[in-house]
Amino acid sequence: QMVLDYCTGVKYPQSTLATLTGATTAGSGSYGICNALVGKGLNYQVATLGTTTSLSSDVRYSIKNDYPLICSVKQIPGRYTSGSGHFLVLYGYQYYASGSAGASNIYYNDPHYNDDRFGSYVITLPNLYTAITSNAGYYIRYAG
Repeated sequence: QMVLDYCTGVKYPQSTLATLTGATTAGSGSYGICNALVGKGLNYQVATLGTTTSLSSDVRYSIKNDYPLICSVKQIPGRYTSGSGHFLVLYGYQYYASGSAGASNIYYNDPHYNDDRFGSYVITLPNLYTAITSNAGYYIRYAG
């Protein structure tokens, strides 16, 4: 919902999103969410986690093109563990000092229903990599 609202300017009701993503009582998967975004005219694709370098490149490329990334996670190091999995929306990054090509800090929104977990946070690239690895290893990026 957060990404569709940002990219299209339209806030879709939960019932519409459930239909678009093929959600069940267990929730939605990365492919269902990606298909819903593509169905609304957005240029997204599901990526399988590779290296921290490829993840950093995807973060920078997607955000530079004004496409927030969506990451499927179970554990967020230092924050919490979700039993069934959860999605985060990445919207910004900060380079390491001296112009290194890697992103040192990544900014994300956590749309969690629990007020103690909901909000905007910062995560390091290695911790983001660990978080994505903790689930199925998928994230949704700009397809370019």
